[in-house]
Amino acid sequence: MAGILYYPFIEPPRHVLVQALLYSDELAPIVPPEYDHDVSSRWWPKTADEQLPHFYTPVPFLRHDDYRDPWESKLPSPALPGVSIYTMLDHLTQVIDQVPADDLVVPHHAAARSRTDSWLVTDKVGPRLRDWLLERNLARQDAFVLRVAPVVQHLVLATMARYIGSIRPDLRPYTDRRSAHELATTPVYGERGHGVLLDLADMLPVPGDDIPLPQIIEFRLRHADERQRLVDSIEKLLASLRLTTPDREAAVDRLRPELKEALEDWRGAGRGLLSKTRRQISAVVATATATAGAALPEWAWLTNLLASVGVNLATAPASASVAPSIDVAYLHRLNRAVNR
Repeated sequence: MAGILYYPFIEPPRHVLVQALLYSDELAPIVPPEYDHDVSSRWWPKTADEQLPHFYTPVPFLRHDDYRDPWESKLPSPALPGVSIYTMLDHLTQVIDQVPADDLVVPHHAAARSRTDSWLVTDKVGPRLRDWLLERNLARQDAFVLRVAPVVQHLVLATMARYIGSIRPDLRPYTDRRSAHELATTPVYGERGHGVLLDLADMLPVPGDDIPLPQIIEFRLRHADERQRLVDSIEKLLASLRLTTPDREAAVDRLRPELKEALEDWRGAGRGLLSKTRRQISAVVATATATAGAALPEWAWLTNLLASVGVNLATAPASASVAPSIDVAYLHRLNRAVNR
């Protein structure tokens, strides 16, 4: 299964880490260019890294030497070939123009400044983006961070995720902040795209919060075959939704037995570990109709097909081609946990 490109924070919370351990091949939070990997040992111990050596792989967005002068700032980043800070700033400029001015005001009172969504690590965004924010009064320098409005933080980090995801198809944007998710997947400046919104919670059961990390890793390794069958089936489902051929409905229908069997085997393997606590995991899947002016397709057939395997569906906007597109983006809504 594709890796998780986590944002907006450097440290992935436990619920994201556990989700990635069970259903992803890689967890890659966006970090500053000079990131100290020893810091991550607080939530990803060295023993875990020895068991899954290529699982936790932080991604630096842009390095300091990417900004030596204005001309070179138009070049792709050595850290992420294909990402141009010049292109990204142009995109941000057009998006910011659509945001109400009151939502862009930098917070000054102490309560607002203490919020985790009211600042950006200066080294994480780099000097060029820092200057862009300061010149437009969208940020205020405060020691090693930039004070910003929550919408600005989410917009900047969601844009980073879109650009990284566009050149790293092995990583999919994944966040537990709804507004950041919407900024990463909503079409911008007049273009419209279409997609489907899937609630995959019943396909991705998780352990209770009291289960230690080493036990979850051991479960992943011991039941690698069952895990692989389930994630492969989900990947096939996501790919089928993007088909442009008339065979799309039949392709999804053929997957139903495979999905049901894979989920039953996985739940059987996890009996006693996988809890009955439901976390809402939503996936926006950009469809073949994600072009300007396209009519939203009729998805009633898909709703009926997926109901039998516990996948709920609703239509939703998805990224258009005016900016780097992403095929799939995830939203992990922790506050929607309920006991079934």
